[in-house]
Amino acid sequence: MGFQFLKPILSFLNERGILMGILVAGCLLCSPVNLRAEQVAVIVKKDGPLTHLSKVDIRGIYLGEIRFSGGMPIRPVQYAEGHVKDVFLLGVVGLTSKDYKLYWVKKLFQEGLTPPIVKGDPAEIIGAVHEDPWTIGYVPKEFINGSPDVQIIYIIEDVQP
Repeated sequence: MGFQFLKPILSFLNERGILMGILVAGCLLCSPVNLRAEQVAVIVKKDGPLTHLSKVDIRGIYLGEIRFSGGMPIRPVQYAEGHVKDVFLLGVVGLTSKDYKLYWVKKLFQEGLTPPIVKGDPAEIIGAVHEDPWTIGYVPKEFINGSPDVQIIYIIEDVQP
């Protein structure tokens, strides 16, 4: 009733097929940027110094408790906010995203440590791991195909429906 003035406009757009284009574009623009993943893979450079890490080691790295290996600084890279990060944090670190942020705020002020670098794109994370043998990251497992220079050292199963 209040939107009766839109009928002629929508009719015109629908006749031209433009309405469907606008709706599809709107859905794409409004969809979440972060990917859903059934498995999240923790990755390091193949044949690099970090290939031996356990789940406990990975947790310690992302909590800032383990910062060096062989005298060299480890550079953890984390995913931007969203489902992939949530799966990793719950599956490896044992914290929600909110609790992880609070943890790092305390670490920053108490110890002067900075949280892992954030990259929002799987290709950026894979690239960082590829370029630096002291970098560790995590991505949806399906993005690892065709990346011969990275090695999966741990896989987290997404248990959320």
